Formats: sequence, C-alpha cells, structure tokens
Amino acid sequence: MGGVIRRENLAQLNTKIICGSANNQLWDANLDVSLRERGILYAPDFIVNAGGAIYDADRLGPGGVNHVRGETKVRAIGQTLRKILELAESENLGTFRAAEVYAERRIQAVGAAQRLRSF
Repeated sequence: MGGVIRRENLAQLNTKIICGSANNQLWDANLDVSLRERGILYAPDFIVNAGGAIYDADRLGPGGVNHVRGETKVRAIGQTLRKILELAESENLGTFRAAEVYAERRIQAVGAAQRLRSF
C-alpha cells in the first residue's frame, strides 16, 4: 500500500529497514532524510522493484527475450542499490534522493556518450 509512511507515524516505526514491494511507501519523498536520522535504512521501492520492468524490457533486445541476459540485468539491482547507499552516505543524502541523483547522473553519462558517438 502506498503512502503509509508519514511524518505522523514515523515515531511509531520499530524497524531497521524499509524495503518492500509497495509503490511510493513514503507519503513525502523527503521523509527519507527523517528515516536516515532515525537509523532506518530506506531502500527506494523503484529500485528494489525494478526487476519486473527490467526483465520485461529485455524482450526488446536483440533476438527478443533472452532469459540469461534478463536474469543478469535483474541480478545487477543489488549492486545498483549498494551504489545508491554509498552515494547517500558520501553526499549526506536520503536514499530516495540519492537514487534520483544516481539516475540523473547515469542519464547524463549516456547522453554524453551518445553525443561523442555521433561525431
């Protein structure tokens, strides 16, 4: 269920990690900072739930669906989450914002690579 973690119920949380399949668990994305301050790790739902979309998009690759290729990409989610957690720590960000920054930087890098390739 989305939006269940709110400022009003934050103090009632008795957990170390929030990592679930609900979309948009946070009522307000800025709550990631409050969770961090309380020592609660928030794993952004759009990262931990990416497997279905990644695997489904694999069918658009060369030759259509390739289960090995799809599984390899899905298994990389753990490494992506580690990079996001490291970014959050090194830049003192909440993990939701760190995931956005990580995605923005990847998009910029791909754009730069494509511009280089067009020369």
